[in-house]
Amino acid sequence: MPLEGARVLQSMEGTEALRLRQAHGASELIHSAQPAQDEALSPPLSPTVESLPLFLNQSEARDYCGTGADSCRTEKRRWTGDLACILLACWSSLYILVPAEAMAKSPEVKLAVFGRAGVGKSALVVRFLTRRFIWEYDPTLESTYRHQANIDDEVVTMEILDTAGQEDIQQKEGHMRWGDGFILVYDITDRGSFEEVAPIRTLLEEVKKPKNVPLVLVANKSDLEHIRQVSTEEGERLASEMACAFYECSACADASGGVAEAFHELCREVRRRKAVQGKARRRSSTTHVKQAINKMLTKISS
Repeated sequence: MPLEGARVLQSMEGTEALRLRQAHGASELIHSAQPAQDEALSPPLSPTVESLPLFLNQSEARDYCGTGADSCRTEKRRWTGDLACILLACWSSLYILVPAEAMAKSPEVKLAVFGRAGVGKSALVVRFLTRRFIWEYDPTLESTYRHQANIDDEVVTMEILDTAGQEDIQQKEGHMRWGDGFILVYDITDRGSFEEVAPIRTLLEEVKKPKNVPLVLVANKSDLEHIRQVSTEEGERLASEMACAFYECSACADASGGVAEAFHELCREVRRRKAVQGKARRRSSTTHVKQAINKMLTKISS
């Protein structure tokens, strides 16, 4: 990029962009006017930054961004000088202020476990975290755990909130606003716990927007078949009504691995929803940038 072009680009950022970059520890936007001769250009599609939209690719101005020493290089073809700088400044501002440390972190999801006191929420969480079963615990305690797991060949960091099951409505709403995904638990030997699932889901829909929050329904204590009060078919029917996955398992005797699979499936669903929302936000940002560039080009040509 020409030296005068670099100055235009830096002036385009303004003090607010510089302040944000310093606050987040992002690398400098411009490292050098030209890449070193012995360095190869970054690939057109960076693993950490979306490729340029079609309207910039058609103008044959491409911005190659990454992290570390290769955080930003520019290859310009037809667009030159100040106009190329304006186009690249508008687009780069969407991504360049993300610190490299944030990109290096593993994906994080927040999971909350809800259900009546005594259904085995704590036992399920501890079984998932330690592969052990606890016989005694205080049903009035609320705990939060942090755990990393390899899901679909990617390390995912989970924060798991084990609710007490005796919270007032304000506490429940606070937990629901905190979480990304939710495990609703009932005890197959306690019909009352099964009937409490639907009201919890209704409250979730009122608190979370959009309403289709990631859910998993878990029927616990499947080892107590001789005193069962809720059939498997009833659980499957409720899960179908809530449009979520259903697992019938036992924190005491989890030979099939159903407990871990319930947590993993909820993580997958949370990440799928986040990916869809992220694409929608990027499309919206691209539209705004395109409109801004069109206005600039109109002013320049007039």
